[in-house]
Amino acid sequence: MALKTRITADELDEMPEALREFYVESAESGSFDLSTDSTEKINEFRANNRALYREVEDLKKSQAEQEAALNAAQSEVQQRAEKDLLSEGKIDELLNQRTEAMRTSYEEKLADIERRHSEAEQTLDVHIVENQIRDAAIKAQARNDRAVEHIIRAVRPHVKRDGTQAVRVDSSGNPIMGDDGTTPQGILDLVAEMKISDAFLFAESSGSGANGGGVTNSGTGKQRIRRSEIGKYINEVAAGEVEIVEG
Repeated sequence: MALKTRITADELDEMPEALREFYVESAESGSFDLSTDSTEKINEFRANNRALYREVEDLKKSQAEQEAALNAAQSEVQQRAEKDLLSEGKIDELLNQRTEAMRTSYEEKLADIERRHSEAEQTLDVHIVENQIRDAAIKAQARNDRAVEHIIRAVRPHVKRDGTQAVRVDSSGNPIMGDDGTTPQGILDLVAEMKISDAFLFAESSGSGANGGGVTNSGTGKQRIRRSEIGKYINEVAAGEVEIVEG
């Protein structure tokens, strides 16, 4: 029998103990979802992506607060300079000193803020784009983690971040439009092309000879899969159609 992707608590209780571990409690009360290696990795990458985005937002907030403090300090210095000018009469000398001090302090703080902002933007760019490529590669059934990393390296030079999404660009950095002429192509288009041009990076259909999941035992006629691949062949395991080997 094929396993349902979502079951109730009662159905979980009636299920054989060996299969219960493949279900996790759903966000919907009383339901349990079928968990696979791919969904777990996608959820992990999305959680990391959200955490990184929150960190960058906190950094931007801190930057705005520092800029406000800098403006307040500049205003105070200016007021003191004006007071000294009135009390000592050394208008030209004091004005030059205060102006130079303000300029130096401002440039140093501004350079530091710009540096940290640039680093944060670069980090955000790398993680958002690479996580989206990784997400697309897993959904396209990349063969293994090494294949995912290869796909990331191959796709990364051909996309750039536009807000929170990555778009496909040409050698000049201009977006490449889809068939409608208005919507930019994205990571999914590139991964789909790689699935044709570099098919060896992606898992084949069950029973078609895919490495690790397509070797057949000539004695039993059953497809052999590694124990680490059980999550990918959960329905076949339940139906007794595969033979599990260590690995």
